[in-house]
Amino acid sequence: MDLLSLVAALLCLAAVTWAGYANALAQRRMRELSLQLQADAARLVELRYVEEVRRQMEEAQWLTERAVEVGTETVRKVHMGISGATFGILGAIPVTRDTARIVRHTHDLISESVYGSIRTSNKVAGRLGRSAIGLHAPKRRNRRDRLADDSKGDPADRD
Repeated sequence: MDLLSLVAALLCLAAVTWAGYANALAQRRMRELSLQLQADAARLVELRYVEEVRRQMEEAQWLTERAVEVGTETVRKVHMGISGATFGILGAIPVTRDTARIVRHTHDLISESVYGSIRTSNKVAGRLGRSAIGLHAPKRRNRRDRLADDSKGDPADRD
């Protein structure tokens, strides 16, 4: 073998060695990227799960707060209707008229205070619940928007 062939063979050997080394590096990098992709996919699945649980908690919190609000208002209306009828009857009787008026006034003040306290407690509990699950307080809406939302009844339709 002459010198030129020997140099050519050494160059070819160096090129093949370098290509093998580059291939090994590329395969190692590909394994690393594959592992990273699997880890990212697992994180994505976990994030989706956490978001779904958070969404369910938001809906449950909203439904609970709404149920207390509607239930309290329904009980208040029935209570005030019954007491109104009772005090109306007592007010129609001359002997009990003055006393019934005073008692009704006291009754109505106490009742509205109790129902107001329940409404306030429900709002505070709602804020605490939203805060606990990482939600922001809902935007304040005017009465017309609230009534429109009440008729829809779907938490996805509210602001």
